[in-house]
Amino acid sequence: MQQTNEKNAFGSTARTQSLKADRVYPGVADEVVEYTKEERTPGQVDFLRELKTHLRTYSRICPERARYYTEAYRESEGESEVIRVAKGVANVFDNMTIYIEPDALIVGNYASEPTAMPVYPDFYCKWIEPAISPGGMFENRVNDEDRKELIDIANYWTGRNFGDRMRAAIPPNLGDFVEFNGCTATVEYYESHSPITSGHERVIQLGTNGIVKECKAKLKEVLDEGVKNGKTPEEYMAQVDNLNAIIIVNEAFGRFGKRYSKLAKEMSKKEKDPQRKKDLEKIAEVCDRVPSEPARNLHEALQCFFFSHMAQTAISSRCFGCSCRFDYIFNPYYQKDKENGVLTREQAQELVEALWVKIEGI
Repeated sequence: MQQTNEKNAFGSTARTQSLKADRVYPGVADEVVEYTKEERTPGQVDFLRELKTHLRTYSRICPERARYYTEAYRESEGESEVIRVAKGVANVFDNMTIYIEPDALIVGNYASEPTAMPVYPDFYCKWIEPAISPGGMFENRVNDEDRKELIDIANYWTGRNFGDRMRAAIPPNLGDFVEFNGCTATVEYYESHSPITSGHERVIQLGTNGIVKECKAKLKEVLDEGVKNGKTPEEYMAQVDNLNAIIIVNEAFGRFGKRYSKLAKEMSKKEKDPQRKKDLEKIAEVCDRVPSEPARNLHEALQCFFFSHMAQTAISSRCFGCSCRFDYIFNPYYQKDKENGVLTREQAQELVEALWVKIEGI
C-alpha cells in the first residue's frame, strides 16, 4: 500500500490543521445518539459516540432561517408560489447573521453560530413543537424566546408546508399506504434529503449579475410576445413568475456575498496580526467580486462554489447535493494562476483544504 506523503495530506499547513481541529460536524447531537440507539447496530452507535469525541456537535437550534423565510412568505400572500419561495430565500440572504471564523480563507455560514442548526418548517414542521417543548428531546437547544417564536412559526406552516400539501394531494385509494401499516410507509420529503444536481458552473462563470441580465432579456422577450403561439395564459404567467423569481434570488445572492466583503473589511481594520489582516483584505476583495461577477482566479472560483453549494443545500432547503466535476471546473483556474505566478501548488492546496473544512460543516 502506498503511504500518504505528509506534505500532501489534509492539513498541510498550520492554518488548515487549526481549521480541521476546530471543524464542526453538525449532524450528531447527544440526544440523537441515545434516542436512535435501538434503531442502529452496535457498530453505528460506537461510531457516532467516537465521532462526537473528535468533532464539536451542534448546541442549539437557530431560528433565523425559519424566521426570515416565514416573514417574507407571510408578507407575500396571494402571489405565486415560486415568487413567495424566492422572496423567502432572498429575505434570509439579506438578514441572517453572518460571521467569519478565525483562520478562515473560505467563508460562509447558514446559521447564527458554528454549532447552531437551522430548521425548515416550510418542508416539514410537525416535529418542532413536541421536540422543543418542556420534556421534549431538544428542549435545551432553544431558549424561551426562541421556543415561543419557533412554535408560532410551526403553527403557521401546519397545513401549508410541502409535506402536508403532498399528503393532502394523495388520492383516497392510496391513503392506507401513507401511514405505517405494518408493511409499508411513506417518508416525509424533508426526511428523504433529496439530492440535487446543480449547475454551479453558471454562477462561477457568469456571476449572479450575468444570470440576472440573461433573465431580464428573456423576460422582456416573453412580455413583448405576450400570450401567442399556442401559449395559454397560465403558461405565460408561470414563465413570467419563474423568470422574476430567478432574478429576485440571484440579486439577493449577490448581495449576500457583498455582506461578507463588508464584514471582512471591517474586521481587517481592527486586526493586529499582519498576516491575518492581509487574509481578511483578500477575503473582502474576493467576496466583493463573487458571486456577483464571474470568478477570475482559483480563490474566487472556490469561494463562489461554496456560496452556491451552501445556499442550495443548507439555506434554500436542506438536502444532499451532487456537487460538481471538481477537477473539470477548477483545474483551468489553478493552471492559469500557476502560470501567471498568482499562487503556488501549496497555496492552492491550502485553499482547497479550507474549502473541504467548510463543506464538512454543512
